[in-house]
Amino acid sequence: MALDIVRVLGALRSDVQFLRTLEHILIERDTISWGSNSATARCRVMGMEGTFLLKCYFRHRRNAQAIYGDRFYHQEFGVAGFRGRMEYADIALLDWIEGTPLETLLWREDADYKAFSEAFDRLALRTLKSDGAHGDIKPENIIVKPDGEMELIDWDAAWRPGMSSYDAEEIGTFAYRHPLRDDTNFNKHIDDYPIALISTTLAALAIDSEAMLKFRNAENCIIHPEDAIQGKDPAVRHAIELFEQVGDAAHYRIAQILESIFTSNISLPDYIFHASQPRPTSVPSSATLAKEWHLYGLRAGNEWVVPPLYDWVDEPKNGVCRLTLGDHFFEIGVVDAKECSEANGEAEAEANPSEPPL
Repeated sequence: MALDIVRVLGALRSDVQFLRTLEHILIERDTISWGSNSATARCRVMGMEGTFLLKCYFRHRRNAQAIYGDRFYHQEFGVAGFRGRMEYADIALLDWIEGTPLETLLWREDADYKAFSEAFDRLALRTLKSDGAHGDIKPENIIVKPDGEMELIDWDAAWRPGMSSYDAEEIGTFAYRHPLRDDTNFNKHIDDYPIALISTTLAALAIDSEAMLKFRNAENCIIHPEDAIQGKDPAVRHAIELFEQVGDAAHYRIAQILESIFTSNISLPDYIFHASQPRPTSVPSSATLAKEWHLYGLRAGNEWVVPPLYDWVDEPKNGVCRLTLGDHFFEIGVVDAKECSEANGEAEAEANPSEPPL
C-alpha cells in the first residue's frame, strides 16, 4: 500500500517526529525533494556521526534490505494518515556525497568534457569490477565531487548476487538502457549498455563538443538507443568516426557495443580498462603479434604492450609499428625494452600525476 506523498512531505517538514528505533532525525528542510518512489533530504541523526541522505519511501521496496543492509530501516518513519491513524514508512540512511549531478554540469559552456570522460571511465571500471550492478546509471545519478571524481547515487534498482529476474523492481531509464532489456534481464550486466553509452558520449564530446552537441534533443540526450542498435543513430556513427580518426581504439570498441542487439558484453570491462590507461607511445623491438578474440595487439612476454583493440597490427619493423583501426592506421616508435618502459611510464605519469611511473 502506497503512502500519500503530501502527507510524507508534511511529516518530513514537521518538528514532531514519530520514529520506532532511531532517536531523532534533524532534517534540512530546504534540501527536501521527491520523485516517483521516495522523498529525500540531507540530515543528521542523533547518536550517529556524519551527514546522511535520508530516503523516505512511499511504498515498500522488497529489495531495499538486500541493497542497503543495515542502512535500511523497515517501517521506521511515522506519517499521520487519515483520521490520525499512524502509518510507518521505510527509510534508508545513506552517506551524503557532496558534489553536483553530472546532468547539471554537462550542458554548461565551461564543461570540461575531457575531465568528465576520464573520471567516468574510472567510475565505470570500479562499477564493473564490483560484485553487483547499479541498475539505473544516468547523468542525474552521477555526482561529480569537488575533487573531480564521480560517485553513483540512488541504488534502488541495484542487482546483488543471489537475486533472480523475479526480483527486478525497475529496469532502468529508457533513454540509457538497452532497448531489449526487460525484467527478465536482471543480472550483473544490466549496467553494460548505459556505461558504454555515457562513456562514448563523454569521450566524443571531449574530442569535438561542437559537432556532438548538435545531436542533443529536447530531453538532453545525444545518443538514442533504439536507433543505435539498428545502426541508424547519427551520434554513434559520428562518435565512431571521431575515435577512428584520432586512434582512440578503446572508445572505438566501446561505441560499437551500442549497435549490438545483445544486452550484455563480456569485453566491456577490458575496453573500459584500456580507455582509462594512456595509449602506448612506443613498443619494444621484441614485441610480437598476438590475437584476442577477433582483435590484434602486441605482447612482450606475458604483458600486452599494445592492447588487443586493433583490426590489425604490424610487428615492429624498421623502427616503427603500424596499428590499423577501421580505415585509418597509426605509427608508433620502436625502441629497446628499457626505453619503451621509460617512455610509456612518462605517458602514464602525465595521465595519472599522483602516481609515479612504473
